[in-house]
Amino acid sequence: MSGPYRKDTGRFVVTELKARAFWRRQDLRDRPFASMADVANELERAGLKVFAVHCDAVECEARPAAIWEILTGCPCNLAMDEVYGTEPEERGAGLRRLQELGILQTG
Repeated sequence: MSGPYRKDTGRFVVTELKARAFWRRQDLRDRPFASMADVANELERAGLKVFAVHCDAVECEARPAAIWEILTGCPCNLAMDEVYGTEPEERGAGLRRLQELGILQTG
């Protein structure tokens, strides 16, 4: 079984199971998870490129730390690039983007 990072296409696959587990950001708690289109909308709103939306997965750019931060609203403390073999990414970038958009409050 292959992992979520598709090195040949540069895409990262967020499955419905992962998305449901990550759907914890404070402003998302009042809005129940409905579909992968919701996930795609949140990722795009925060600036990630979404390539495809399926009924059970979203294919997006390979930034697993940003995906975690955007959907959970929490800092990513793992070196996701090492875990998944993706290009290095700056931790905290997803949270900063949410703050810039006024979705998360600082402090």
